[in-house]
Amino acid sequence: MLHDPEHFEEWELEVRATDQKAAERKCEEIAVNNPLTQVLLVTQATKTPYSNTYRFICWFRSETTPNDSDSDISKGN
Repeated sequence: MLHDPEHFEEWELEVRATDQKAAERKCEEIAVNNPLTQVLLVTQATKTPYSNTYRFICWFRSETTPNDSDSDISKGN
């Protein structure tokens, strides 16, 4: 869950899985390993299997944090 929903970025990542449920599990694992990230959607990118798997796109939203070094530069430090 995001703490500050007004400061976020959305991004996607391709995964390979045998079906929709397996793809959703992979996407959730990615989100768990990235702090302040949630899965928005999982979409199937291919209809034809390759090596018994399909391509899926995981759509994520991650909270962004201000970069302290950027604020120091703008202050002339």
